[in-house]
Amino acid sequence: MTIAALTSLSEGAVIPFGGDRHTTVPPELAAAFRAGDQLHVVQSTGALLHVPKAIRSAVTTVVDAAVDAFAQLRTVRSDAVQRFYTAFADMLADEVVWDRIDAANTDDVLRAEEQGRSTTRLRVSAQMRD
Repeated sequence: MTIAALTSLSEGAVIPFGGDRHTTVPPELAAAFRAGDQLHVVQSTGALLHVPKAIRSAVTTVVDAAVDAFAQLRTVRSDAVQRFYTAFADMLADEVVWDRIDAANTDDVLRAEEQGRSTTRLRVSAQMRD
């Protein structure tokens, strides 16, 4: 058995999934894929998810920062965390603040829809605010 980095994709290459099925690499994916990119296969559908190297790197950076932030948060006293959440709730109750959040959310939803992404969990609502 040989294991090597995936550095390119060929149009029509067979990609197994689900243990007993396969799909093939479409021409646009073969043309777009570069060394350092990742290919993920949805095992239930065979959908091929292309993650460019730059996106992969950006996500790694952000996730690493979040892990570091949570590690730092463990050192914060509980009364400080309580004050933060109280202030956060107070800000959400402010109509001016909520209007800005709602406007930014509307922009985010429109951008996601333009990219063909799901917006189900992205949309804010009055119920969520409450």
